[in-house]
Amino acid sequence: MVEIGEEISEQLTIIPMKVEAVTFHRKRYGCPTREHAPIIAERPPQVLPKSNASNDLLAMLITAKYVDGLPLARMEYILGRAGAIVPRVTLARWMIQTAEKLKPLEDAMNQVLTQYPVLQIDETPVQVLKEKDRNPSTKSYMWVRKGGPPERPVVLYRYAPSRGKEVPTDLLKDWQGHLMCDGYSAYNEVGDRDDVELLTCWVHARRGFVDAIKLQPKGKHGRANDMVKMIATLYKVEKESRLLTSEERFRARQEISKPMLDEIRHWLDVNLPITAPKSALGKAMAYMDKSGRA
Repeated sequence: MVEIGEEISEQLTIIPMKVEAVTFHRKRYGCPTREHAPIIAERPPQVLPKSNASNDLLAMLITAKYVDGLPLARMEYILGRAGAIVPRVTLARWMIQTAEKLKPLEDAMNQVLTQYPVLQIDETPVQVLKEKDRNPSTKSYMWVRKGGPPERPVVLYRYAPSRGKEVPTDLLKDWQGHLMCDGYSAYNEVGDRDDVELLTCWVHARRGFVDAIKLQPKGKHGRANDMVKMIATLYKVEKESRLLTSEERFRARQEISKPMLDEIRHWLDVNLPITAPKSALGKAMAYMDKSGRA
C-alpha cells in the first residue's frame, strides 16, 4: 500500500483549567570575611507582593468578573474544582488591592482621554447589594467615557451612587471640546461652558421615530419611516467607514453625511410646525429639534 492522500478534520476540545503552585528559589549569599552584607536575588515583579496571587491569576480574575460578569462567589467554586481553595473574601480583597495598584494606569488613560477634543459619555444603572448606608434596591450608576485617538480609543468607567449633574461636572472639569451625550439634563451645566459644545446621540434621536412607527396602522408608511430611512443613510456611512482612516472617514462624512444632515434639518423645519406636539411623532421631532439646537 502507498499513501495517496489524507483527510483532515477538526474538532473543538476543552483543556480543563489547571492551577499550580509556582515555587521560587532565591539563594542568599554571605561574605566569608563579613566585609559585605548578605545578598539575595530580587523577587519577580508582582502586582501584590505580599499575597500568593500571581499576576496571571489576577488578570484571569479581573477578566472573569468585569468582562464575563462572573461573581467572585462562582470564581471561588471554579478555583475549588481546580484544586485551589480561595475564599471569596480573599478574592474580593485581591480585586480591591489590584484596583489601587492600577490607579496610575487609570490616571494615564484619563490624561490621554482629556487631550482630545471629542468625547462620548453615558450613564447606566447598576445595583449594589451591600453598599454602606444604602438600600439594596437603590439605583447606582456607572458613568462611561470614551475618547482619545480614533485608532486606539480610551474607555473609562467611573462608579457613582448618584445620577446628578455633579458627576459629569467633576469628570469633565479639566476637559474642553465636543461632548457627545443624550438629552439628559445633567449634562447641561457642562454644555453651558464656553469651552464645551454638546453633540447629541443619533441612537436616542432615532428611538422616538421608531416608537412612532410602532403606533402606525399595520402596513402604513408614514413620516416617521422617512426619518428612519434618512438616519439609516448616516448609519451606513459609519458602518462602511469603520475600517478606514480618520481622514477617509472625514471625507465620507463631508460628501454623504453632511448633505443628509442638511436634508434632515429641512425636513424637520417643514414638518415640526404641522405635527401635533403631544403625539409620538411630535415628541420625537421636538427631541431631535432640541438636540440639534443644543
